[in-house]
Amino acid sequence: MTYRTFCTSHQLLDELIERYLMREPEELSGEEYKDWDLKKLRPVRARVTNLLKAWVREYMDNEDLDRELLRRIREFALSTMTEKGQSLQICKSVDERMQGAARRPVGNLAPGPLPPPILPRNLKKLKFNDIEPLELARQLTIMDGRLFQRITAQECLGKAWPKQFGNDAPNISAMIDMSNAITRWVIETILSQVDLKKRASIIKHYVALAERCLSLNNFSTLIHIIAGLNSTPIHRLRRTWEAVSQKAMITLGALNNIMRPDKNYKEYRDILRKSAPPCVPFLGVYLTDWTFIGDGNADVLREKPHQINFHKRQKASELILMIKLHQATTYNLQAVPPIAKFLQDKLFPQHLADPEAEDQRLYEISLALEPRERDDVRLLSPFFQPLFPY
Repeated sequence: MTYRTFCTSHQLLDELIERYLMREPEELSGEEYKDWDLKKLRPVRARVTNLLKAWVREYMDNEDLDRELLRRIREFALSTMTEKGQSLQICKSVDERMQGAARRPVGNLAPGPLPPPILPRNLKKLKFNDIEPLELARQLTIMDGRLFQRITAQECLGKAWPKQFGNDAPNISAMIDMSNAITRWVIETILSQVDLKKRASIIKHYVALAERCLSLNNFSTLIHIIAGLNSTPIHRLRRTWEAVSQKAMITLGALNNIMRPDKNYKEYRDILRKSAPPCVPFLGVYLTDWTFIGDGNADVLREKPHQINFHKRQKASELILMIKLHQATTYNLQAVPPIAKFLQDKLFPQHLADPEAEDQRLYEISLALEPRERDDVRLLSPFFQPLFPY
């Protein structure tokens, strides 16, 4: 997966072919040659064959297929490989890639029956508080899950080796846009209510939504709902928070603790490690890990500058495999078009202001709803612990 950080695809193929065609040591007797063939040549050729099969089937992104490389792999399999059954399998995979039939694999559907959607009474005039939190969580999970499924290994490598792969990562960017949109939506929905009790009711609904996201292992939507609730325009609404029920505050405190960034998100990482698939991880943790791998490890060994630092590549490979593991299973959920459109319209309005101007506008609305008070700095509640410092 990480070979592109130190060689081209054609150079890798050259090395594999050379390895497959390895020559026997000189002056071997008949018995010695048989022993060498059994214990050395055949295992090496089997490993090269398996690597080629996996390379073509799983590790070639459709977005940047090299047709000349595929042609060379097919030619080698037909003309040189001794195991014809394996050779034909490789040729079939190559042909599927060349014809565009082999799409980038999408995860297997999670087992179990399709849960029936929980529909509000009036689908034509949807309001946030009228939609069951579990169904909102399901629809957001479908949206976030699809974005996560599209992230490629190439995009991940670009975060650790930006000079070699560039910063073009459209699927990662799309997921970041979605995350920012969720946080902004949370803030704007709360601030859209002039009535204090209605604001408190919406906060309660968002806490319930975040809790349902946790039950679905959708950590991405979860943390960005929490970020919205902990944002400056919402955090400072002391009177609004005082009207939120103690039960909701306790739940929010527990969610805050799970997604707290302390010790490099230790609590979240522990829960993610134990979670059964499917899930949508928090992308921010992976981006931090990629930066650490890229900046914290040299490309070559310091004591031997002519040797590649394979430890760095191994770390990168492990992270890619972790992402692929989470992509291996998709949610078995049913899209509800009216709710999906409601969310799309709220998350991505047609005329969205510049982010800095939008942040200032939301803060001014917050000030208008609850002007500054002399005791504005006192703690909101013993149960409310902001996730992010502001």
